[in-house]
Amino acid sequence: MRWHSLADMRRSRGVWSGVDWRSDEGRFPVGALLAVLVVAAVGYGAYWFLGENGFLGEPEAEASQDVEAAGQDEEDPRPEWLQDTDHQVPAIVVPEDDRMPQSRNLEPWVWDEVDEDWGLTVIRVGEGDQYTWFSDVQELYLVSPSEDLFKVAEFDTTINRDVVHWDPELLTSWIKRSDGAAYEQVIEFDLRDQKNTYDFAASALSTANRVENGIANLDVVGVQPDDYELWVSFDANGDATGVLWRDGEEWIGSLVDSEIGRQVRQGFSEDRGMPAWIDASTGRAVYHGQYVDPDLGTVTEHVWLVHDLLTDTVTEAVVDVPGANCNPLGGGHGGEFDGDRIVAVCGGTEYLLDPYAGGAAVER
Repeated sequence: MRWHSLADMRRSRGVWSGVDWRSDEGRFPVGALLAVLVVAAVGYGAYWFLGENGFLGEPEAEASQDVEAAGQDEEDPRPEWLQDTDHQVPAIVVPEDDRMPQSRNLEPWVWDEVDEDWGLTVIRVGEGDQYTWFSDVQELYLVSPSEDLFKVAEFDTTINRDVVHWDPELLTSWIKRSDGAAYEQVIEFDLRDQKNTYDFAASALSTANRVENGIANLDVVGVQPDDYELWVSFDANGDATGVLWRDGEEWIGSLVDSEIGRQVRQGFSEDRGMPAWIDASTGRAVYHGQYVDPDLGTVTEHVWLVHDLLTDTVTEAVVDVPGANCNPLGGGHGGEFDGDRIVAVCGGTEYLLDPYAGGAAVER
């Protein structure tokens, strides 16, 4: 191919390459590209700056936290005593006798959740024939804080049984066996193994309460300031024959038992004990004996014992009384204190007596 001039040659090359380098349409947009790069760089720099300075959150973390928060806000339908465990409420057990309440299956792990918020009770129905049995059905139940019942044991119905006291830490209970006798046997009952112990506190108990099959007439009073648990033993009239303490599995006797026994032998008792005012919260007790002259048939002499339950020291006291037959307001060992005085009923009238300072009796 021949060109007539340099201009023809240039025009021909421009057409051959497919691009007319002389027009705006054929030029590469270098300026626009640079502008885009600059904007992108600025945007990335701003994003990096905001992210480094904590202005931008982490979307995935926030989403995860939202899900967790939503899960925590959902109410746990289980009872509160189960909410920190992996367990579900045990299944309901339908009773064989429809007069008994429905209970839940006592699964082994339930014992691990038992604490002082739980209860223990005997439920019985029917009256039996009152000769060979005293009820138709008699069963022992654990009661959860949500009032769910768990059957622990089924007792025979030849005698009534009731819970005197129980220790949720030791899973041990003390059960009274009642058949109308003046002295009612108390046994120690292991809730898990369901084993009876008949002489659990014999060495610490007043001899007046030791019977052929163990011990009898024993009741819990309360917890003293020194954290010992105070118990009282009593005779057929409810008068105190002595006190004793429980410290976990250990039973501790008191010196007052022998002192009460001495007063009984001297005739200051109608049976084997003395009317008593006992206050575990302050660690004190007062016992009162009266001597009835067999010839006159009237009270001719009084004896008062003041007992410091925290040190187990017993001293005699002189108490002003307005008349004979001054007994605890509640009778037996149910006496109460009013400050440093005791509440007594003397001849049908309530008085405040002072066994500590020997002050005059004051009508209440």
